[in-house]
Amino acid sequence: MRRTFALLAVVLCCLIPMEAADNRPGDPVWYADLDKETLAALNPGESTDILTAILETGVPYRFDHRLFTVYTDRRWYASSPSGQAGAPLMILRRWPGDTVLAFYELAGEDCSSSALAAPVSGGSFKPARPGAEGRPVCVWDGSIAGESGDYPARWVERRVPERPYRLGALLLPGNAGLGREAVPGLMMELQAVLGRTMLNVEAWPLEQRSMAAGAVPPDLGMPPGDRSEAEDPWQTALARGFSLGLPPGLRAMRTDSGPGATLAVPGGLLWIRGRFTDRDGDLVVVGDWERAGYVAGVNGADPEWPRSTRLPAGVRAGERLAIQDFDVVRDRTGATAATAARWRENGFEGEWLVFRLAFPGTSLEIGFPMLEGRQSEALFWLPTTIRTAGRPPAPPPLDPAERFGITFERLTGSQRKETPWMEGYLSVPGLRIEIPVGWYPVNALRTRDGFPVRMFDKEGELCGILERVNEAWFTAFDPADGGWEPIPRPGRFRALEAWRNRRGARLFRSKTGGGFRLVPQAAGSGEGWERMLGTVQMIRPGR
Repeated sequence: MRRTFALLAVVLCCLIPMEAADNRPGDPVWYADLDKETLAALNPGESTDILTAILETGVPYRFDHRLFTVYTDRRWYASSPSGQAGAPLMILRRWPGDTVLAFYELAGEDCSSSALAAPVSGGSFKPARPGAEGRPVCVWDGSIAGESGDYPARWVERRVPERPYRLGALLLPGNAGLGREAVPGLMMELQAVLGRTMLNVEAWPLEQRSMAAGAVPPDLGMPPGDRSEAEDPWQTALARGFSLGLPPGLRAMRTDSGPGATLAVPGGLLWIRGRFTDRDGDLVVVGDWERAGYVAGVNGADPEWPRSTRLPAGVRAGERLAIQDFDVVRDRTGATAATAARWRENGFEGEWLVFRLAFPGTSLEIGFPMLEGRQSEALFWLPTTIRTAGRPPAPPPLDPAERFGITFERLTGSQRKETPWMEGYLSVPGLRIEIPVGWYPVNALRTRDGFPVRMFDKEGELCGILERVNEAWFTAFDPADGGWEPIPRPGRFRALEAWRNRRGARLFRSKTGGGFRLVPQAAGSGEGWERMLGTVQMIRPGR
């Protein structure tokens, strides 16, 4: 499989990537995802206070709360607070949603006059402008601990005149899919929006009431740091009528409804932009402030559409440079035809990588404006993960696990003809096993050793789990607990001992200590599971 993607990338290669140029003042991220009308009304030569100009160009969005009002440009939208104690009064997000501005009601007139720590749950802050008696605004800089890592943050408190309250604001800059260097610009944009927040003073109570002592952050996604296939798991994007697997670092949002509708290409269903380091250590950059990737639906496409020279939905004007049939995508997705092609867009110094998949009814086109890494295997795997309505999401590729010593060697086309029942060889430290055709192993990235390894079929159903068992577990092992019975001649597995139970599980003890347990799941019963169990070979770690 790896060779298939590599050969296809070579056929579609010969690009020297270059950064897209722009001559607009300020940070490019300030212009990213503006609607065409606002962008056209801005004066590119204006160099003073461009953020204010963006906010004041066109009809602003107005977000009203009983206690305050916020004015933004059209890229901002509101999401619902949780309602729990200490939760935000209002949450605003800037497209694509990873930049967040959350507002809180705080009791007391003085900005944390006795404590120099910002009152944010899970936060670590240092005062940038510490509280002092009578000071109207106080600022702290730091981070918020999230499930996927630390999020950079700024905490701001503002006194409410003649009222025993403060308005708190949590500023959380993302990267809008433009990389780490976009974070400072988005923080400045957050501050500009915060500066356009108007207090409705008369609506604040005259008497202080009791309330939560701390502020609870809103839900946080992936922090805006660097992402790598070697460290971070693949994601699943859900859209109307299909699901799609995405490498780490690519951000995706629906564009067929809601705030993304103004950004959609014709027929657009998903917006995609971001960057990551692939399993080969190469940087992959999809999109810039002017362009983003997409998935678009194509109604009534004829059978020849995948190979046609019809301009891709996201390409304004240009020409096709190369095209190749992509049979592995057709086989894995159920498409009637699939192609991969390179396109040049006039005025764009990168190139577009475009995949077309024909399905009965609505076909799909995936377009990526590539700045770097167009030959990455991850991008060619991505269209194989398309699953249409009614089918579960596809399992991710075997997550790169060189640091764990876990590898999966898929068979070549000629090897598949000789052994049509097998997808490839899974090797982990201490064990080697043949994986049934149509199954794919996925190791755990966030454990110390990469275990357990889960095996999925091509429909995304979990078939079985491979677990590591240490020597201490075997010391306390009681075969009667779980209905285990010994398997004769364990030497054929190169094991010291082997057991099985009525549920179809297997247990193998290594001659060098520890061992492995294989546990079937609902989708894993049957001939494939039994055949796989017969191929287990214990090996010395490192071989």
